[in-house]
Amino acid sequence: MVQLSPGYRYIKITLGIVNLLILIFGLALLGFGVVIHMNVVKTAHQYGIKNHLVESIISAVQYLSAIGLILACIIVLISFLGCCGALKEIPSLLIAFAVLMSIIFAILSVLTVVVFMLRHKFIYMSDMHELIASLLNFISLALNLAHKANSFGTQELIQNSDQSTMLNNNMRNVEKDENLEKQLNKIKNSKDGNINEMMKKLMKNVLKEDELENLMPPPSLMLYLKCCGIDKPPSAYRKLHPACCGYTEHIECKVENAYKQNCTSAIFNLINNSILGLDLVLLSLVFISLISIIMASCLTAKIRKNREA
Repeated sequence: MVQLSPGYRYIKITLGIVNLLILIFGLALLGFGVVIHMNVVKTAHQYGIKNHLVESIISAVQYLSAIGLILACIIVLISFLGCCGALKEIPSLLIAFAVLMSIIFAILSVLTVVVFMLRHKFIYMSDMHELIASLLNFISLALNLAHKANSFGTQELIQNSDQSTMLNNNMRNVEKDENLEKQLNKIKNSKDGNINEMMKKLMKNVLKEDELENLMPPPSLMLYLKCCGIDKPPSAYRKLHPACCGYTEHIECKVENAYKQNCTSAIFNLINNSILGLDLVLLSLVFISLISIIMASCLTAKIRKNREA
C-alpha cells in the first residue's frame, strides 16, 4: 500500500466503509429475495393453486422477487468493487467501480428527468380528476351491488322460492338490458369523452336515486386518506358515513366534523406527492453516484501517482 495524505485517507476510508455497508445490505437483500422466491414457488406447488387470480398474483410476486435478485446481485458486485478497491488500494477495481457508477449515474439522470416530466404532465392533465372519480365510482358501485347480493342471500330467500325466482329473473333482465350493455361498451371504448359522466349515467340504471346521491368510497379508504365522499363536499350528501369523521363504529357523523377533502382530491394529492418523493429519491441517488465517481477517480489517480513516484 502506498502512503496517502490525510485527505485521501479520509476518501479511502469513507468510500470503503460506505461500500461495505452497501455490500452487507445487498447480501441481505439477495438472501431475502431467494427466500421469498423459493417460498412462493413451494406454496404454489404444495397447495396446487388453480385459481386464475391467485396464480396471477403469485406470478407477479415471482417476477418482482426475480427483479429484486438481479438488483441485489448488481448492488453486491458494485459495492464489492468499491469496498475492496478503496481499502486494498487496487486501481483496476476502483476504475471498474467508477465505470459502473457512471452507467448508473446516466440511467438515474434519465429516470429523474422522465419522472419529473411525468409529474408535470400528471398535474396539468385536465381529465385526471375525472378519471380518478370514475374509478372510485366504479369501485363504490361494485361494493354496493356486492352488499345487496349479500343481503339477498339470507334465510328468507332460501325459505321463499318465489322471491328467489324473482331475483334470478331480475338479474337475467339486467344482464340482457341492451342499454346497459351499450353504456358499458361506451365506457370501455371511450378515449376522449367525460368518463366520469358516463359512469354516473350507468349508475343511474343500477341504483336508486337516494343510493346514488349517498354513494361513498370504501370506508377503509376514507379512514386511510382522511377524506369524505367521491367528488363532492360533505355538505352535498344527505347522510354521511361514520368513516367521514374518522369513526370506525356506527356513530352519527355530522358535516361540521367531517373531513373537508373529497377522496378524488385526496388520491390525486397522494399520487402527486408520491411521484415528487420518488423524484427526490432519484435526485439524491444521482448526487450520491456522482460523488462516488469523483471520489473513486481521485483516489485512483493519487494511488497511481504515488506508485509511479
